[in-house]
Amino acid sequence: MSDEILDKNVLQQTENFILAVFNLFMGCKTEADKYEIDSFVVMEISRRFHLDEMRIKHFHPNIKELDRHKQAGYLCYWTSKLKPIVLRDLGLYEINARCPHYINELFAFILGIGKINSRQKSNVQTIGSNVITTDFVTALLHTLKYRVTTGDNLSMLFYLVDELVPLKNTLGDMNDYDKLNDKGKKNLKDQLTVLLQTQDYTTHE
Repeated sequence: MSDEILDKNVLQQTENFILAVFNLFMGCKTEADKYEIDSFVVMEISRRFHLDEMRIKHFHPNIKELDRHKQAGYLCYWTSKLKPIVLRDLGLYEINARCPHYINELFAFILGIGKINSRQKSNVQTIGSNVITTDFVTALLHTLKYRVTTGDNLSMLFYLVDELVPLKNTLGDMNDYDKLNDKGKKNLKDQLTVLLQTQDYTTHE
């Protein structure tokens, strides 16, 4: 697939989405000033994500638009692979070696959730909020960092998790973050903060 067929406006929307979620992500971390995001890597993530989208549509003409789980899977895949977040202060490793070690993988997972939350889903039924546990996220982060994954594998993972406990009820709608009022923003940050603080980043072999 050639880059020439990519819509620049669509690419920009994805880049803006990634940057908006990054700002929300950092807003929940006390050491936010220790991190920065590489805008060129963000552009490359967007480019590869949409090239995959075009490839899938090309080989499967019946697919007019990727569903939210495929979008989440491919965005999570490229983000975890290209690692856009840069640590500016290596001293953070002395405070908590595990947290910065998995920062890009956690961001990739949150981006995937955000992509699902940006799409409407009808007839939502929640089985239980205990499905997304610390052990689950810890194992997922280890897999993203050290194991071989694909966008399709991750799409299926997001599908299964979303069916068990709708991600809308977990983190809210990140894509419309700027449209929330002050109370809504605080509630969303509180929910995201809980997720971040419950992770112990224990290495799973």
